[in-house]
Amino acid sequence: MKKLIVLAVLLLAACGATASDASTDVLVSLVPAFEDIDPAQPIAVFDGHTIPARDFVYAFRNQLIEQEWMLQMWLEFSPEDIVQYWQEINEETGLTTLQSFRGNILEQVLQQSTIRVLAQEAGVSYDVDHFNEVMGSLREQIEDLYEAGEEGTEIFVEHFGITVEDFEHVQRNVSFIPAFLNHLEQDIQVALIELSDYTGDVGDVENDFHARIVQILAEQNLQARAVHVLISTEGLVTAEEIDEAYQQAQDILSRINAGENPRALAPIYSADPGSPDGFYEFPRGMMVPEFEEWAFNAQPGDTGIVETQFGFHVMYSEGQDTPDGISVSNLVQFALPEDISIALLLEMLDETDIEWEVDYAFLETVG
Repeated sequence: MKKLIVLAVLLLAACGATASDASTDVLVSLVPAFEDIDPAQPIAVFDGHTIPARDFVYAFRNQLIEQEWMLQMWLEFSPEDIVQYWQEINEETGLTTLQSFRGNILEQVLQQSTIRVLAQEAGVSYDVDHFNEVMGSLREQIEDLYEAGEEGTEIFVEHFGITVEDFEHVQRNVSFIPAFLNHLEQDIQVALIELSDYTGDVGDVENDFHARIVQILAEQNLQARAVHVLISTEGLVTAEEIDEAYQQAQDILSRINAGENPRALAPIYSADPGSPDGFYEFPRGMMVPEFEEWAFNAQPGDTGIVETQFGFHVMYSEGQDTPDGISVSNLVQFALPEDISIALLLEMLDETDIEWEVDYAFLETVG
C-alpha cells in the first residue's frame, strides 16, 4: 500500500509544479534554505546511475507546498495556524520539519529514479513533449519573476529550493514516469486484444506477459468471502456500555474459535439485517475500510474482531477468490490499460534488483 501511495505522489509530481501551487510558503519558511548544498551532489548511486541532491530538495519543497495547501483548503488553517500546528508537532516528536518528512521523501525520490532506470533499460526516453509542456507552462506563470531580473530568480529559488536550471533537470527525470507508463500501456493494449478471444481457463495462459496481465486482472476482480456477527454500538454512550458490547463480541469470538459455526450464531446475535447468516462476498470498495482491509488480508479460517462506525464485527474469513465462472475474455472485456499499467509498474518495483546505495550520512546533515 505504501508503494501505491508513493507512486500516486510521483504521478502528481509528473504533472509538474507551478508557482501558483503554493499560496504563502509558510512551511517552507520553517526549514533550512539549503544554500550550502551542491545541487549536483549524489545522494544515492546504483550501477553508474546517480540521484542528485536537487531531486531531494525539490521533492521536499513540493511536499511542504502540498501539505500547506491541504491544511489551508481542507482545514481552513491560517498561516499562523500552520506555523503553530507544525511547531507543536516538532515539540512533541523532537524532530524538525525536515526530519519528519525525510523518510517518505527519500522513498519517493528513490522510487522515481528506479522508474527512470527501468525505463532506460527498456529503451524508453523521457517524454519530451510532456517535459516541454510543463516547462513552458511554468515559464509562463512566473514570467513576472524573470522580468524582475535577479530578484525574480531569488523568488523562484525561495519557493522551490532550487534554480530554474536545476528544476529542468528534476522535471526531465520525473518525465520518465508518464513515458514509461505509456510504454507499458501500449504493450498491455496489444495483450488485451490478443486475449479477448482466449477460451482457456485463467490459470492456463502460457505467454508469460499475457499470464501476468491476466493475474493482475484476476486480483483486481478479487472478491472477499467473510462471515460476521455485528454487535452494534449504536446509541451506546458510556464507556461501560461500549465495554459490555466488546465483551459480548469477545464471547462470540471464543465460541467460534471453539468450533461453533459463525453462520449459525449470526441469526441469533448479529445486528446486521443485510445478511441473515452474516455471510458476504464482495469486491474492493463495497465495505467500510476496516471491514474490507481485514477481509482481504485474512486467510481462510482466520477470526478476529473489527471495530467500525457500526460497532464490533466478529469476523470469520472464508478467503478470497475471483467470481465463479469468470473467464479470461470476461476479465479483459472492460479492462483499462492505464489501470493495469500502474499495477504492473508496482509489481516491477517490488521485483526489481535495483538497490540504491544511499549517502545517509549526508542526508543527516540536511536539516
